[in-house]
Amino acid sequence: MFQTLTANQEDREDLFYGQVVVILARWFLILAGVVLALWTATSVEAVVLPIGFMIVLMGMNFYLHGRYLMRQPVQAPLVYLSSAVDLIVITLIVVFWTQGRGTGLASPFFVFYYPALLAFALIFPLAMTLLFTAAAVWLYTVVSLGDPWRWLGLLDSADTQVLVARLISLVAVAVVANYYARVEAERRDAYAGAQPLLGGERGAAS
Repeated sequence: MFQTLTANQEDREDLFYGQVVVILARWFLILAGVVLALWTATSVEAVVLPIGFMIVLMGMNFYLHGRYLMRQPVQAPLVYLSSAVDLIVITLIVVFWTQGRGTGLASPFFVFYYPALLAFALIFPLAMTLLFTAAAVWLYTVVSLGDPWRWLGLLDSADTQVLVARLISLVAVAVVANYYARVEAERRDAYAGAQPLLGGERGAAS
């Protein structure tokens, strides 16, 4: 007998198994952040701020990972909130961890946006993915230019061209990851729908 899941049950199942993607991506972010903090620090004071940010993420991720291992995953709103915290922490790192090179555009740690966007896009619907990506793009634009409306006066600036290229890559990562996740979901659904038919054919043949 094959069990047919309702749309709501499928959403809960996808959220349960998808949470591990967000959790693992956050552990990667934490590990990379700690390594880079220790690698690039020139003084003890330079380590305090980034390590403090990583401790915040570690505490949050320990809680989420523990709930997941006990098969008591948190609900979608809390996953949204934890992902928003990821964006805020990454943005703070970009702002304060420029190593004296000016605005956030000079910080190499904008790359931390990529795993956060990738993990989110793989498990949430397109509408939420676009909203999350728009928030990341807006935050990075603000910390890079100081005022996003300065674009109008900086279209010929080399810094603006670098920023636009990075923003396009961030959006591309999110859109492609979400599209891949939707294609895989459709393939799974098509396979699951074909199973009862295959089972009936085998029964008739025997």
